[in-house]
Amino acid sequence: MTLSSKIKILFIALNFIVPIVNASTLNVTKICLTGRIEENLPAYKETFTNAASLAINEMNYSSLVQMKLYLYGNEALSPLVEYQKMRSDHCSAIIGFEYLTDLLLAVQAQRDKTVPVFTSYSSTLASKELPSNIFVFSPTYDFLAGKMFSFLQRRFGRLNNILIATEVNRASMSEYTEAYEAIFKKNNIKYDNFYFLETDQNLPNDLKIFLGKKHYDYVFLMSGAIGSAQIANVMNDQKTIFIGTENFGSYELPSFYLLLNNKKIRSFFIRNISYLNPSKELLAFQEKYEHVYGSQPTALSAYTYDAVKIILTALANGKSLKNSSIMEINYKGVTGAYFINNTFHRSNDYTILSVTPSGYKYEE
Repeated sequence: MTLSSKIKILFIALNFIVPIVNASTLNVTKICLTGRIEENLPAYKETFTNAASLAINEMNYSSLVQMKLYLYGNEALSPLVEYQKMRSDHCSAIIGFEYLTDLLLAVQAQRDKTVPVFTSYSSTLASKELPSNIFVFSPTYDFLAGKMFSFLQRRFGRLNNILIATEVNRASMSEYTEAYEAIFKKNNIKYDNFYFLETDQNLPNDLKIFLGKKHYDYVFLMSGAIGSAQIANVMNDQKTIFIGTENFGSYELPSFYLLLNNKKIRSFFIRNISYLNPSKELLAFQEKYEHVYGSQPTALSAYTYDAVKIILTALANGKSLKNSSIMEINYKGVTGAYFINNTFHRSNDYTILSVTPSGYKYEE
């Protein structure tokens, strides 16, 4: 037999083998976890994977489900690169994307809108429509801003003399600012804006120039923990009240608090999940997690646990894993999000915390 004949036979054989391999791969339920977790918050990687494993083992799916990590750093378009890898690897479902910017990159890139994508932390304005395969657990920015505004009014009366400091390179913070601006305009409250980049090394000096001799009673910090702390460190006179978001961190990982030069500060922030005053469902999850792993879960743990339980509940119904089959389940999660009557309801749970010299304290 000539060499060319052998090559032809090998080519024909591969044509039969490859489709079989691909079909086998497609039949595997592969849960893919993604996000910036490893680089920015190393401790979160463990709570991320632990929560997924807890849900899988709890439903006895360990032999039927594969779990794989697709973590990325802060390089431009890195979330998109990892998303393309996940699609090439035939991920059955995707969990992650803490940042709205990262989620929006995936939304723009996706062609197959049947693969369910569950977010952790990412949220949107109420007016933002996302494809039907994108499931956002957290309340809308409008909802959270409204709850915080009501809390501040009850505590301090009518608000005025306000500054909104916005980190413009984060889509989530720009949308959060938009939510607060809508509330202030509706209530005829004047405010000023200060826009900045967290990576700007001249941020403290730029802020001082912007302020001049101006003093603000309320400063809304629409930024990550680093940028928020830099601004608070410049402006903190123990009289100004600083308002923040979930980016301030949590009781378990108080990122904003740790970055403050002066821990004596008047500050409040709102988040969807806190173990300082958990619901009965969240408390039960916390106790289960601590029993298995001997450490405290994070908010990311709860989002991940819910997402995996939703996926496995759909599989338990004997359906192929697509967003349409997920919509058919009935499920109430530990995050407050739930499915009923072919409708997905985002969580409306919220917690308001204050920043004290000894750490974070539950307020409402």
